[in-house]
Amino acid sequence: MAHQSGYYSQPTIHGDTLVFVCEDDLWTVSTDGGIARRLTTARGPVQFPRLSPDGKRIAYAAREDGPAEIYVMDASGGPSERLTHLGAMMTSTVGWTPNGKKVVLRSNASQAFLGLQRLYEVAPGGHPKE
Repeated sequence: MAHQSGYYSQPTIHGDTLVFVCEDDLWTVSTDGGIARRLTTARGPVQFPRLSPDGKRIAYAAREDGPAEIYVMDASGGPSERLTHLGAMMTSTVGWTPNGKKVVLRSNASQAFLGLQRLYEVAPGGHPKE
């Protein structure tokens, strides 16, 4: 079996599903090994994937139209839903609420100092709340 090198980073795992970042996109592979499958083909870098507590969805940050915003998609692939429109210099996913209904993110949106970030939660189809 040929080993393919690459830059694999930011893994998230649930059960036998592993999701990671490579080539600025999300990829998935079984924890048993096998061929990785690309989940995204973003225009900009994708970062900070987080599988939901039930393993059915992935939240992540992506720079599609400028600053990073938060997106969610099915863990099996398909279209993504943009959850935020913050336009902040720094926005990233932290995880999910324990019940899996909301994505937890951090951002410096509406902050006077770039390094000051706050935690927010947002439900798919909702608006970020501090």
